[in-house]
Amino acid sequence: SGRGFARAEASDNSGLASATKKPTVRALRTSGAHSCGSNREIYRGEYDSRQGAAMSPRTLGCDTNPVARKLRTATRRASPHFDRVLRQALVCLKRGWHIISLRPKSKIPREKNWPKQKITAANAGEAFAGDANIGVVLGSASGDLADTDLDCPEAIAIASDFLPPTARIHGRRSKPRSHFFYISSEPMKPEKFVDTDGTILLELRSEGQQTAIPPSVHPSGERFKWESTGEPSRVQADELRRDIRWAAACALVARHWPGEGQRHS
Repeated sequence: SGRGFARAEASDNSGLASATKKPTVRALRTSGAHSCGSNREIYRGEYDSRQGAAMSPRTLGCDTNPVARKLRTATRRASPHFDRVLRQALVCLKRGWHIISLRPKSKIPREKNWPKQKITAANAGEAFAGDANIGVVLGSASGDLADTDLDCPEAIAIASDFLPPTARIHGRRSKPRSHFFYISSEPMKPEKFVDTDGTILLELRSEGQQTAIPPSVHPSGERFKWESTGEPSRVQADELRRDIRWAAACALVARHWPGEGQRHS
């Protein structure tokens, strides 16, 4: 359930998850795996992708689970980045998000026909081998998931004053809280807002697009991290578009507002 995810992520984000607690969520259905023992570690995936915490290969499942054994074997051979991405992939699959593999330290998909790439728990190890990044397909492919991508500092600064509140946000060191995720009432057409000098202010990323998510590494070398790991807020599509346009207008004005001691002429 969504509440189960929120509880597990909030607890692990503080680093205080109890080893004795077991969440109520079931084993990953998408893997066709058995439910055996505690699946607590599987749903800690998003915490471990952010913090890089060392985990036993056994946390991917029980010994009788052939899918888990295959993933554990791949994890032992791979880099820490692969381990983090793989754990995030499993969490995304449970959420029902359509995930794809991206080139290492890039936001570009590996597959030319990326909208049709089908990643499951059984083939995730192969899909993300070689330090690949991870992306999520937006729009109807992931339950009408939309990403408000805040590109300029002014848009990041005013976002919380204009955009609907949401509990699913990520960013990176130089651009914290720069991606706000929502579930829209219907598929939305993407929209980009640009300043007169060509600088991108912000984007509504949605139907027909994909976006990189943590623990991917940005081309700059900075790692994306989740700032908030709750559920994306459910919003009316027309209201979200209206709020994004207001935010873009405010960011544009802020970029051209005269500095202290200057006159507007």
